[in-house]
Amino acid sequence: MHSIVTELMKDHAYTLVKEKEVGELGEDHYIIFSKEFNRRIGSLLLVDGQFRYVAFEYSAVTREEQPIEMMIGRAKALVDTLWPEQASSLYGPTVVPAATTYELQFDRRSVEGIDLPNSGLRFVFWKDGMLQSIRSFLYPIRFAYVPVTITAEEAKAIYVASVEPKLQYDYFDAKTYVGGNNEWTLVQHVLWSQPLEVGLDGTVTTYETLGIEEGTYESLPLVPEPISKPEWLSELSERGTMERQVGESLTYRWTRDGEWIGEMTVNERGKIRAFHGTDIEKQSLSAVWTEEEAYAEAVRYIVGFFGTIEGTIQRERVAVVEEEHYTFTFHRFMNGYFVNHSTIHCTISRRSGRLLSLRCDDGLYVDLPNDSSIQWTNRKVKDSLNEQINCTLRYVLDEIDERGYAVYVKQYDVGYGKKEMNLHAYDALTGQPWVVDLSDDDRTPYSFTFHSKRTSER
Repeated sequence: MHSIVTELMKDHAYTLVKEKEVGELGEDHYIIFSKEFNRRIGSLLLVDGQFRYVAFEYSAVTREEQPIEMMIGRAKALVDTLWPEQASSLYGPTVVPAATTYELQFDRRSVEGIDLPNSGLRFVFWKDGMLQSIRSFLYPIRFAYVPVTITAEEAKAIYVASVEPKLQYDYFDAKTYVGGNNEWTLVQHVLWSQPLEVGLDGTVTTYETLGIEEGTYESLPLVPEPISKPEWLSELSERGTMERQVGESLTYRWTRDGEWIGEMTVNERGKIRAFHGTDIEKQSLSAVWTEEEAYAEAVRYIVGFFGTIEGTIQRERVAVVEEEHYTFTFHRFMNGYFVNHSTIHCTISRRSGRLLSLRCDDGLYVDLPNDSSIQWTNRKVKDSLNEQINCTLRYVLDEIDERGYAVYVKQYDVGYGKKEMNLHAYDALTGQPWVVDLSDDDRTPYSFTFHSKRTSER
């Protein structure tokens, strides 16, 4: 199955380095090491010799957003090339957009023609078209019987009662949403609190029951001496030589003695989109910065760089701690409401306390409507849900059993409008629903072609 990496890396020199520790379930973990860049650029997971996951790492994402059709075409081509025997049984893709990525899911169906979620291949692309990861769910399948104890109407009532709308600002682009207007709006967001499944016995599966908690945020502490952007840029220029590169994005690059030490891309308004740097001096990890010290330094950068943005920056409480750095996540709030697509990831070195990277969503800088009047209350949201949603039976993945089979059981699928329309939010002023249409009634196994070796002519 290393041929998968060979295909994905066919234009680059690489090596696979097997990690020493092997999991108890027959997992083999590999590091994908680029000879061209002399660093780790990805990882590969095999289970009992079967491909399960590959992911790639990029130092910066600077290209312009690409059309989703390009990513769908590339994913289909990879399926045809790497999984030709399974391609004829895969349907899709179902496209799930996120702030910075598109998820493309190809799945199989039961003999009754019912979709089997998480039964095929999942591709994740950055919106600039770069492949982030591929995950395989191509397990053998068996079906478990579950008795039906509640009706579809009872399942709908349970579903509506579970939804807890949350006010936030969001962006609805015309390419993703039905009736999308490419504008920012204050909405009653319902996607997070909607039950993922309603069992045939009335049990509800939510993100919370799966152990996935919604982010919690806290205000930033007072900072007596924030680090201003001009001060920081001056320090970088003192450490190395700056070059200005104009391409798809405006990029500033710093080098010292011919070696790269930092790179920053900015948007059309001159605002930071991303920065990636390195420690020049390799201090010993025996005297590392604590998480509290690194967080205080991160706040100095955040307040100094973004303090003038209308609204408030708050910290997500969970930090990511790695061997050589800390990553802190910050979000923008407006009138006390969360602003989607406005995240800042700030990475601080444990060796030196220096800023190693910033990744900023474009929503951080947009001018938001300041009208916070709310006409669409929680009660109206629930009334609308009760009128619009419908319940049908579908299969869900219950477990991967000890024999390696994917076990599917039936659950109630609660959909908005069409069977595969995914409701995200209601406009807080007008009540307009914002939905993603995932349906395609004419979906068939997409075609693929075997390219046999051509025999020599005599």
